[in-house]
Amino acid sequence: MSETNEHSRLILPSELSSSTSTTEVTLSWSNLYVETRDSGSSCWSSISSSCFRRHKKKQEKSRIILQDVTGNARTGQILAIMGTSGVGKTTLMNALSGHLGDNLVVPSGNVYLNGFPTTDTERRKSGHIGYAEQQEFFIDTMSLEEHLIFQAMLRLPSELTDDERRSRVKNTIAQLHLNKCMKNTINQLSGGEKKRLALASVFLTEPSVLLIDEPTSGLDSYLAMHIMRTIHSMAFEQRKTVIVVIHQPTSSMFDLCDIIFLLVKGGRQAFYGTKDEALEFFIKQCHLSPSSIDGFIEQLAAPPNRNVDEDTNIQTQVADQYASSEQAVALKETIEHQLTLGNNTILTDRMKLFKNPTFGRQVKWLLWRSFVSDTRNSVRTTFVLFRTVVLTCIFGIVYFQLCRSGHFMQNVNAVSFTVVALTVNASAYVILSTMPINNKIGIRENHRGMFSILAYYVSVVVHDFPMLITFPLLVNTIIYWMSGMDNTWSHYLSFIAVGILVSNTASAYGQFFASFSSTIEGAISASVPILQTFTILSGFFLSLTHIPTALRVLQYISPHYYAYTTFMILEWKTGSITHQLNCSRSENYLESINQVSSYNYSRAEFCSRILRHSGDNIDGRYLAFNILMLALLFVTCHILAFLVIFYRANRRYVFDFLFKSKTSLMTDYKPFT
Repeated sequence: MSETNEHSRLILPSELSSSTSTTEVTLSWSNLYVETRDSGSSCWSSISSSCFRRHKKKQEKSRIILQDVTGNARTGQILAIMGTSGVGKTTLMNALSGHLGDNLVVPSGNVYLNGFPTTDTERRKSGHIGYAEQQEFFIDTMSLEEHLIFQAMLRLPSELTDDERRSRVKNTIAQLHLNKCMKNTINQLSGGEKKRLALASVFLTEPSVLLIDEPTSGLDSYLAMHIMRTIHSMAFEQRKTVIVVIHQPTSSMFDLCDIIFLLVKGGRQAFYGTKDEALEFFIKQCHLSPSSIDGFIEQLAAPPNRNVDEDTNIQTQVADQYASSEQAVALKETIEHQLTLGNNTILTDRMKLFKNPTFGRQVKWLLWRSFVSDTRNSVRTTFVLFRTVVLTCIFGIVYFQLCRSGHFMQNVNAVSFTVVALTVNASAYVILSTMPINNKIGIRENHRGMFSILAYYVSVVVHDFPMLITFPLLVNTIIYWMSGMDNTWSHYLSFIAVGILVSNTASAYGQFFASFSSTIEGAISASVPILQTFTILSGFFLSLTHIPTALRVLQYISPHYYAYTTFMILEWKTGSITHQLNCSRSENYLESINQVSSYNYSRAEFCSRILRHSGDNIDGRYLAFNILMLALLFVTCHILAFLVIFYRANRRYVFDFLFKSKTSLMTDYKPFT
C-alpha cells in the first residue's frame, strides 16, 4: 500500500502540549542475566498446591536466556539490537521496559535510568519508557482515532484537560501521517498502518526512552524505511533515547543507527559499539571474512562449511573475544561513571506527573470503549438480534397457543425448558466469544498502569447489563404471548424477571469460563461440555434422585436446574388456576380428572400434583430458595472470574512471593492493584 508524503516533517515537542516536556534520559544495564522457569510451571489456570509444587520442582531446571549483557543507550541516538532468531532480543526489550514475562526471572543485574538503579514497577510507572511490542493487540472494532483517544484519557498526565488530550491525539496522528485512515476501524488498516498505530500509542505519552521491537517486520522496503526515518527523527529532532530491534536490515537502515548491540546463541553479548568499531572488531580481532554488519551476523549464525558444534564454538569465541575487548572495558567504565552521577529526581518527578487516574475515570472510559466497540461488533449486535428473533419466533410458532394443543401440561414444561436453554446458552456464548481477547488486552493495559483490574472488571459487568436485560425481555415476551401460557400481567412480569436473572447468571458463568483462556476457541471448547452436563442435570430429561451421588452434586451448581425448577414452580404455583384447569381438560395427569366436573382443586393440591408428575425433585415451596441460589451463583461466578483475571495479571508476583525467589531489584514485578 502506497503512503503519501502530505506531512513532510515531524511535529516538534514545542508544538505539542508543554505539560510533559521531554527529559533527556540515558538507559543503561549491566551484567544482566535472565533465565526461564520450566514451561510446565506456568500453570496459571490452577492455584492448587500441586501446581505450586510442580513449579518449585521444575524451577531448578531453568534455562538461561540472557547472560551477562551490558549496554548503554544515550539521548539522540538509535541503538540497534541485532542477532538471529531466538538469541533473546525481545527478552532483553521486555526486561528493560519492566514487562518481563511471568515465566522469567532475573537472578542478577540491574537497569539504570541516568545512573540510578530501577525496579520493573518504577520503569513502568515513571512514564519515561515507551514500549512498542512486536505483537500489539487491538480491539478491532475501534477506529484508529478512538483507540488513541482512549489511550490519551487514561495514560496522559492528570493535569491535562480532556480537550488537551484530544489535541495531543490529533498531533500524534499528524506526526505519523495517519490522517487519512483515522476514522477507519482497526480491522480495516493495512500492516504498515497498524505498525504506525502501535508507534502512535507509544509516542502519545512523549516518553524520554523509546523501545521498539521489530518495527519493520512484515513490511515492504518502502514502508520499512519510512518507519525507520520516523524513528530516527524522533531520536534526533526530539532528543529521544531509542532502542530498536531490527531483523534483516538494509544498508540504508544501518545508516540510521548509531550503536550496534549484537547477541549470539545462548544470550551472550558479542558486540557493543559504533558501526565502524564493529567492522574493525569482527575483521581484525575475530578474523571473520570481510562483510557488512548483516553479513557478520549471518557468518555467526551459520558459518560456511561448519557443523552445528563448530557454529556454537565460533559464536562462543566471538563472545569471549568481546568480553575482553577495549569496547567492553570502555562500556563498563562509562556505566560506572554514570552511577557516580545518578539520582532519582527524574523518576520521582515524572511519577508525580503520571498519577494513576481515579477509579471513577477508569470505569468511565472503559465503559466508553466497550460501548463504542460493541456497536460495531456483530457478535453482540446483529448476530445476537438475528439469532434471538429467528429462534424465538420459531419456538413461538412451535408452541403457539398451547391451551389448544391437547397436551398443555407437557408442552408448558417444554416451553419452560426451551426458554432456559435458549437464555443460558445464548447469554454464555456472547461472553465466551468476546471476553477472552478482551481480557488479554485488559491485562496488558493493566501492566501499563492504565487502570486497575477491579475497574476493568466492574466496567465489564456494568457494560453487559443492558444486553442481559434486553435479550431475555425480547425472548421471553415473544414466547410467552405466542404460547398463551397464562395471559395475566402479574405472571408475565414474574416470568420476565426470572428470565433476566437467569440471563445474568449465565453470563457470569461465561465470564468465569472466559477468565481462564486467552483464546475464544479455548474458552468455548472447555465450556461446552460443562454447559451440556448442566443441561442434562436440569431435571427436564431425567429424574435426578436416581443418578450417582457424585453427579447429583453438580445439579446444585447448575444454572439450568435452578432456572427450570423456578419456571416450573412459577407456572404451576402462581399461574391462573382456572386457565390451567381449562387447558388441562384432556390431560390424564390428574387423578380421576374426568370424574371431577367442577375441577374444584385447591391451588396447593393442584401445584403439588403437577410438580410431582413433572419431577420428584421439584418442590413448590422452594421458589424463593431457587431465586436466591441463582443470585448467589451470579455473585460467586463473578467473584471467581475477577480473582482468576486478577491472578493472571499478578501471577509473577504470586510466584515470587510463594517460592521466595532470590531476585534482584528487577523482579519487583507488579503490585496488587
